[in-house]
Amino acid sequence: MNEFGWMTAVLSGIVAYWIPGLAYWIGSGKVGEPVRYSFRLKPLYRVFFAIFSAGLSWVVQWKLGTGWESWMATVLVWLLLVIALTDIWFFLIPDVVTYSGFFLFMSWRFFMDGTHVPVYLAGGFFITSGLSLVSWISRGLGWGDVKLVAMASWVIEWPQLLLSIWLATLSSMLHVTGRLQTRGRAAIREPLPFGPHLAVGMILSLLCGDMLRDWYGEQFLQFSCPVLVLSFL
Repeated sequence: MNEFGWMTAVLSGIVAYWIPGLAYWIGSGKVGEPVRYSFRLKPLYRVFFAIFSAGLSWVVQWKLGTGWESWMATVLVWLLLVIALTDIWFFLIPDVVTYSGFFLFMSWRFFMDGTHVPVYLAGGFFITSGLSLVSWISRGLGWGDVKLVAMASWVIEWPQLLLSIWLATLSSMLHVTGRLQTRGRAAIREPLPFGPHLAVGMILSLLCGDMLRDWYGEQFLQFSCPVLVLSFL
């Protein structure tokens, strides 16, 4: 990793140190007191959070290089961390974050990579339209989650974006299973913030989306091909 990558990681750590306070300020202005315990006032926890964010940024720079794409991904990681905390603490994905990120990334994409704007626009439109339909029918997916996906669609290509939604669904299912094992049936009535799971899925898609997609494709073919052959026998 070159000197530029290390400088980006340090900058990300400095920014991330203030992310918990920013998330609390945004959430408390909309909702009031957090519904869950927060570590916004504990400097040691915030230092650990900053180190974690710096590590993510370092990996992003190592994976995507030091160009403007890696900067878009780094800023997206910062916004995802803010959204994850507000959703955990307040069950809120703030519009001020998703709308600001949406127009920032759209403008960035338009001026820096105008030839691929139709691809990102079409991919984001169809994916968010499908999620909007799911949200409207099931009432289980919040509109904040849909806006989060729309924001990220300008940074993450649509195959990785679909993968991130699949990973988020898998992560939330494991979360629910764990809560049922520890708390019993009472956990069914507890709300589940989906934003942190989407954030995890998007970060994994950014960092190792191609590898995960290839692995899943191999597993799918190994399972589906024998079933397809047997169906014709």
